Amino acid sequence: MINICEHHTCGHDCNHDCDRMMCYVHCRKPKTTDTQGNAHTAGPSQLLVHSKLYTIGDKYETPGLKELAREKFCRTCKDFWEGEDFIMAAEHAYTTTMDEDEGLRMCIKETSIRNKGLLVRPDVKGFLAERPELMYEILINATQ
Repeated sequence: MINICEHHTCGHDCNHDCDRMMCYVHCRKPKTTDTQGNAHTAGPSQLLVHSKLYTIGDKYETPGLKELAREKFCRTCKDFWEGEDFIMAAEHAYTTTMDEDEGLRMCIKETSIRNKGLLVRPDVKGFLAERPELMYEILINATQ
C-alpha cells in the first residue's frame, strides 16, 4: 500500500523533492545534511551499516559495493564522529577486515586525527589500546 500526501501535486507542493508521492516539506521528516550539503537519510547508525556493507562487498568480491560503502562511511564519519556509533562501526571495521585493507581504516584514522576531542573518551581509549598501529599513526600526525 502506498501512502500519498492528501495535498500532493508533484512540482506544485513539493518542488520535485518528493519520494513515492510523499513530500519532505509537509509529510516526511526532512533529511539531515552533512557539512558539504549532501543528504543523509539517517544518522549515526548508518556508520555500522556502511561498515557491514563494506565487509559484504569484500566477502563476495564486489568492488563497487566496497567502494560505495567506503565513500559513504567516510562521509558519515565527518558528521557523526562524536557518538558511540562511530566506535562501534570502527570496532566492526577493524575486526572484520584484513590488516592490509585500508578502506575503512583510513577513514577512521583521518577522523581520529581531525577530531582530537575524540581521543579523550574512555571507549576510544579502549579501542586505541587494542590497536597500537593506529595510535602510532595518530601520534605521528599530532606532532606534525
